[in-house]
Amino acid sequence: MLKGRKRPPDRGSLRELLDQSHDALVPLALGSAALSHSPALELPSDRERPHVRVADAPLVEGAVLAAVAATGGDLDSVANEAATGQNMPKVP
Repeated sequence: MLKGRKRPPDRGSLRELLDQSHDALVPLALGSAALSHSPALELPSDRERPHVRVADAPLVEGAVLAAVAATGGDLDSVANEAATGQNMPKVP
């Protein structure tokens, strides 16, 4: 969040990414995240909305998988790869 700005980090970060012409992936890692993502998705304009995806992905695993996929994939493939983190075994 930018110093001196009073806004939720999810909206601020999303706005900054879109202002810099980046795509954005919003993971829904926590139970309440599914309820709180709606305000973040109201932020983009109709022109920007195609550059935002919501992924039902665990935060840590999804972020790592998304980062790897982002090196050569489009936004849809990055979101799909992040969502595969739901099925990653946590204990051998």
